[in-house]
Amino acid sequence: PVLEPLARSIAACQPKGLTFIETVHGIGRTEAGFGTWFREACEKAGVPGSAHGLRKAGATRAALNGATESQLRALFAWSAASKEPARYTAAASRELLARAGSRTMLNEQDRNIYSRTQQQGAGVGIKKGSKINDPE
Repeated sequence: PVLEPLARSIAACQPKGLTFIETVHGIGRTEAGFGTWFREACEKAGVPGSAHGLRKAGATRAALNGATESQLRALFAWSAASKEPARYTAAASRELLARAGSRTMLNEQDRNIYSRTQQQGAGVGIKKGSKINDPE
């Protein structure tokens, strides 16, 4: 499927056929030629980038938004044997879990009775004379 923002961009450039990114001679670019053209266009614009980087960013974004391995395979035309979708979903899972975990640490101070940063937290409920209560 063609996403709406891309469909608007394609329509705006008024392609003559299925090829809408052509060489100066009016013919379609090869995969390698497109990559070179894209990198040079990024350099000329003063921004970092590559066609591969754009593809990687798309796969990362899709995975972070919940795309499954099967959906990534379909979106990025990866073969059934490709391990790429698993890499993206695993990385997304790690990032989302880390984000959720870090949010739990922000609220820790209000609940953690063992916190040494709160006045009532240090040693509450521990018998006097125990090693944990005695400063060393």
